[in-house]
Amino acid sequence: MLEDLWGNSSKKYEVPRYQREYSWGTDEVDNLWNDLFSDDEFFLGSIVLKVGSGQDRTEIIDGQQRMLTMTILQAAIRDTAHEIGLETQADRINRSEIYRSGAFGGGHYIVNPAPSLKDYFRRSVQQYPDPNFNYPRSKEEKLVRLNYEFFKKKLRIAMERFSSEDEIQTGLGDIDRKLKNTMYIRIEVHDGYDAYRIFETMNARGVDLTVADLIKNMIFRQIGVEQDGTDVAKEKWDRIKENLGNTPFDLARFVRYHWISSNTTVTKGKLYREIKENTSDNGWADLLNSLVSDSELLGQLTQGIFPNPNNSSEIKQINAGLKSISKLGSIQCYVLLLSLFRNRDVLDISMNTIKDIVQKLESFIFSYHTVCRKPANTVEKYYSELAVGINQLGLDEESRQRLRSRIAELYTKLGSLWPAEQEFIEKFCNIEYKNSSIAKKKIRYILTKIDNHKHPRQTHEISINESISIEHLLPQNPENWHLAADGVSEYVHSIGNLLLVGIPLNSEASNLPLEDKVGVLRGSRIQSTVELIDELETRSSLYWNREDIEGRAQKLAKLSYNEIWN
Repeated sequence: MLEDLWGNSSKKYEVPRYQREYSWGTDEVDNLWNDLFSDDEFFLGSIVLKVGSGQDRTEIIDGQQRMLTMTILQAAIRDTAHEIGLETQADRINRSEIYRSGAFGGGHYIVNPAPSLKDYFRRSVQQYPDPNFNYPRSKEEKLVRLNYEFFKKKLRIAMERFSSEDEIQTGLGDIDRKLKNTMYIRIEVHDGYDAYRIFETMNARGVDLTVADLIKNMIFRQIGVEQDGTDVAKEKWDRIKENLGNTPFDLARFVRYHWISSNTTVTKGKLYREIKENTSDNGWADLLNSLVSDSELLGQLTQGIFPNPNNSSEIKQINAGLKSISKLGSIQCYVLLLSLFRNRDVLDISMNTIKDIVQKLESFIFSYHTVCRKPANTVEKYYSELAVGINQLGLDEESRQRLRSRIAELYTKLGSLWPAEQEFIEKFCNIEYKNSSIAKKKIRYILTKIDNHKHPRQTHEISINESISIEHLLPQNPENWHLAADGVSEYVHSIGNLLLVGIPLNSEASNLPLEDKVGVLRGSRIQSTVELIDELETRSSLYWNREDIEGRAQKLAKLSYNEIWN
C-alpha cells in the first residue's frame, strides 16, 4: 500500500538531476482523481527506486510524476482540513506524508523534487501552515499550482455533500484512507546498478519518454557534478530550455532538427539510437555545447533578431524575411537555415546570399504551405539532405564551389515544387477571415505584403503590424445594406472583402451603409484601402457586391503569384 512507501521515517525520496521536469497537467490529475475514487482498490502502477548504501536517500528512477502529484494531493487534503478547523488532523497529515520530524529535532521532506522545482515546492506544497503558491515562474511551477487548485476544488465539492462537522471530518478521513490504501508495485535497485541505464531501458518498455529525455539522461550520465557542486550539464540544459522559450520548438523537435541539420536525415523514431550510436563517451559534452549554440541561433532565427551591430541593410532584410517566415508558421525550413547560419563564417557565405535564400524560402513557404497546403515531409527531407551536405563541406575552394552548386540546386528544387498558377489562384481565393489569432496574422501578413509591394514608399512612413486592424468592407452584419447575414455568409469573409485600416472601427462604423462607410475608410492611412475607395467612387453609382469581392480576390491572387511571391 502507498502508506508503506511513505511510512518509513528514514526514507527521503529524491528526484535525480537527469529526470525530466514535472509535467502532469489537468488531464492526468483528473484521471488520477477519477481512478482513485471509482474503484474499491486503486492501483498506482510500478515505482522504480534506487536505494543508497546508507538506506536514507532513495532516488526515484520511475514514478516521480505520480509521487509528486500524490504529495500535492496530500497537501490539498492537509490545507482543506486546516481551513475547516481540523488542525490536529492537518498537522498529522503534514508530519506523516509531507515532512518527517526527527525525535530530537530536525527532520526532512519525504519527497524532494529536482533542483529546478525544489524551491517553489518547498514554499508551496511542503510549507505548513501558510503555503505560498504565488508567483510561479516556470511551466512546472505553474502546473504544481494548477494541480493543487484542482484538488482543492474537488475536495471542496466533495465536502459540500456533508451537513455537519462530524460528517465532513469523516469524509476527509475516508479520502485520506483511500489514498493511503492505494496499491503499487515497488521495484528497488541498489548502488551497483546504473540508474541511467534503468531510465533508458524504461523507454524501451513503453514509458512515455521523449528523445530529449533520453539525450538529457545520456549527457548527465557522462557529465557529472563537479567537486565544488557546479552542475555544468544542468546549467547548459537550462540555457537550452530558456533559449527555446520564445520559439515554436519543444526540446524533442529541437534536438531532432539540430541532428538532421548537421549529421544525417533520420526519423523521430530512430533518432535516439542514431545519436547514441554516433556519439562517443567524450562526445556528449561536444553535443551539449552544440545544442546550446544552436538553441541560441534558433531563437534568433524564429524571432528575426539575428545580430546586426553594423546596421547592415542585408541583415535588416534577412530579419524581416525571418519574421515573415515565423508568422507563416511553417518550421521545416529551419533545418536548412540552422546549417546556413551555423556555417556562414566557416564557408564565407555572404549575407547577400543568405538574404536571397531567406526571401526565396519565404515566397516558397507562402505559396507551397500557406496557400496550397502541400505536405511538409517532402521538403523537410530535402532541407535535411542539403543542410547536412553544407555542414560537411571543407574549407577549400572546391568546397566553396560545391556550396554555390548546392544553392543553385536549392532554387531548382523549389522551382520544381512550386505550385502552378491555376492551383495557387484557386486556393488563394479560398482564403477567408477567421476569428483566431493565427488566421488574423495570415490575413494581415498577406494584405501587408500586397500593400508594401504596391506602395513601397509607404513602408518607410507607416509601420503595418498587429496594431493595424482588418475590416470587412461588406459588413458581417449587413442589415444597413438591406442584406441578411445568412445571405452573404458564403463570401463576406473572403479575402476579396478584407481591408487594412489604421485604427479599428467600432461596430457602429463597421456596419454603416456603403456611402457612409466609404467616407470613414477614406481617412485610413493605408494606401491600398484608399485606392479601393477611389476606385468605388469613380463608378456612376456606388455599390459593392459578391461579384466585386470575388473579382478582387482573383486580382489579388494573380498579383501575388506573378509579382510578389514568385
